[in-house]
Order: sequence, then structure tokens, then C-alpha cells
Amino acid sequence: MKNNQELHKNIIKIMKQQNISQAKLARELNVSRSDISILLKSLSLGKSITTSKLFLIAHILNVDFTMITDN
Repeated sequence: MKNNQELHKNIIKIMKQQNISQAKLARELNVSRSDISILLKSLSLGKSITTSKLFLIAHILNVDFTMITDN
């Protein structure tokens, strides 16, 4: 699995490709937009994320888990 900064880049890339905002992702995850902002900022700083949360994000973005974790 990639380092967390690369996970951040992949999630942001997919969100841009699909025109999905942090607010929309937050609604789908049933969290606040600020929670998503904090999560993404933490990843960009190299902090960790649970695999289950990554699977959930992949599901909501309608992509295979490997789209987030692989090149």
C-alpha cells in the first residue's frame, strides 16, 4: 500500500475526476464537511487512516479499492 500522502493524492484526483466535493463526500459518509477536510489534511501530512474508512471512501466514490491504493 502506498504511503498516506499518495493516498491523499489519489482520493483528491478521483474526487476531481468525478466532480465530487468534500461536502458531497461528507454527506455520503454521514459526517461533516470539516471532518472530511481534517481527514484529507491529515493524510496529506502523512497521518494514518483505517482500511475500513478507505474501503468506505472507495465505495462512495464508486471505484475499486485499488484505485485509491495503487498507481
